[in-house]
Amino acid sequence: MVHCSVRRVIAPLSLFVAASPCDAHVAWSLQSGDGSDTWIIAAILATTILYAVGVSRLWRASGWGRGVRVRHAVAFLCGELVLAATLLGTLDAWADRSFAAHMAQHEALMLIAAPLLVQGRPLAAWTWAPTRGGRDRARRMIASPGLRRPWRWATAALGATTLQLVALLGWHIPAVFDYAAAHPAVHALQHATLLSAALCFWWAMRSPMPMQSGMTWSTAGVAIACLFITMIVTGGFGALLTFAGHPLYRGYGDSATMSALEDQQLGGLLMWVPGGTLFLIMALAQGRLLLDRGGVTRPVDAPTSAQ
Repeated sequence: MVHCSVRRVIAPLSLFVAASPCDAHVAWSLQSGDGSDTWIIAAILATTILYAVGVSRLWRASGWGRGVRVRHAVAFLCGELVLAATLLGTLDAWADRSFAAHMAQHEALMLIAAPLLVQGRPLAAWTWAPTRGGRDRARRMIASPGLRRPWRWATAALGATTLQLVALLGWHIPAVFDYAAAHPAVHALQHATLLSAALCFWWAMRSPMPMQSGMTWSTAGVAIACLFITMIVTGGFGALLTFAGHPLYRGYGDSATMSALEDQQLGGLLMWVPGGTLFLIMALAQGRLLLDRGGVTRPVDAPTSAQ
C-alpha cells in the first residue's frame, strides 16, 4: 500500500520535472547539436528517478514519511525544478546576452536550488535506491577513509565556506569568466562547480542547526561566523561590480535597454543584496535557535544511510 501510494505521489512530479525544461530554448539547443542541455536533462531525470525509487523503498521498509518526510521530498523536487528552469529555460538564453541575467542564474543555483536539494535529504533517498547488496556496498564505500575524510572537510563549516568562496571568486575573475562564457564545456563546468560548492555549503549550514541535530557552542559559533564571512565577501564583490567605473567583462556589450556598465551594475546588485540578506537571516536564525535551546552537544559530521 505504501509503495503504491509513493508511486502515485512521486511519478507525476517526476514527469513534471522531465517535461518542464522542454521549451523552445531547449528544442533549439537539441536541434542545433548542443549536447549540454541533453546532459542536464539526463542528470535531472536520473537524480529524480533515483530519489523516487529510494524514497519508495525506504518508506516501504520503515513506513510512510519515515527517514525522508513528505516535505523533504517536495523540497527536493522543487530544487530539481529550479535547476531545470535556471539551466534550461528562458533565463539561460538571457544569460548569453546579459551579465545581470547570468548573475541571476548563479544566484538561483546557489541560493535557491542548492538549499532546496539539501533540504530534501538526497543521500538518505539515494542510499536506498540500489538493491540490498548495493546499499551495503554504498555504506562501506561512504565509510572508507578515502571518501569520508574529504567529505568531512567539504561539509564542515570552514571547509565548505572556503570551497564556496574560492569557487565563486575564482570563476568571476574577468578573464576566467569571459573564457567560460565563450566555451560551452567550460561554462558547464562553471555551473557544476558553483552548484557543487553551494551544496556543500548548505549541507554544512544545515547540519549544525539545533532544530535538526544539535551542536556545541563552538560549532555553532564557527557556522555563524562563516555565514557572516560569506555575506561580507560576496557583498563586497557585488559592491565592487556595482560601483566599478567601467565594464569588467568583455563578453557583454550595450543592449537596447541598458549599457554594458549598467548591466554589470545590476548584476552586482543581484549578487550583493539577495545573497547578503539570506546569509544574514541564516546567521541570525542560527544564533536565535542556539540561544533558545541553550546549546546541545552532538554535532553531525558525516552522512549516514538514514541522515
